[in-house]
Amino acid sequence: MAYKNWYSPGSVHFTRRQVLWLLENLGTLKTGYWPPEASNYIDVPMGKKSSSRRASFTTPIEYATEIEERLEKCGIDGIMLEAVNCWGKSTQSLSRHLHFSERVIRKRCKKALFYITGRCRRWMFCPGRDGCKMCRTCRQKKTCIKPPENGISYSNFRYKNGRKS
Repeated sequence: MAYKNWYSPGSVHFTRRQVLWLLENLGTLKTGYWPPEASNYIDVPMGKKSSSRRASFTTPIEYATEIEERLEKCGIDGIMLEAVNCWGKSTQSLSRHLHFSERVIRKRCKKALFYITGRCRRWMFCPGRDGCKMCRTCRQKKTCIKPPENGISYSNFRYKNGRKS
């Protein structure tokens, strides 16, 4: 199944595919550039000025920072996810260095990916679903696992969603 392999900044809602795409392009985002769309067409700027009040490099850096903050909340699992998807490390090499089985590494990467996806941050305090702008516009409002009053830590998320690995 073919899937979209480029996203504009306005279309990123932190779905699993989008988070994986952001992880793959994390180095480019950190430099302040949005990854170019893969095509043979090159659009030459015609001297038009942008009407945005923000600098062009702030949006990519904000997305890179957001992904890094979400990964930090996952601890070693976030580092494993980043190593596999951003640095190009294989689960086999990670299993040798970390002394985990490949199955455990894949499972922990998958749980970290599930934790960092979604528009809402699960670990932040939310005054209530009706008071939070993100929760008002969230399509998964009824099935969101984030409690309305308190955030959920990654260790509680791992424990709640299956055996701890």
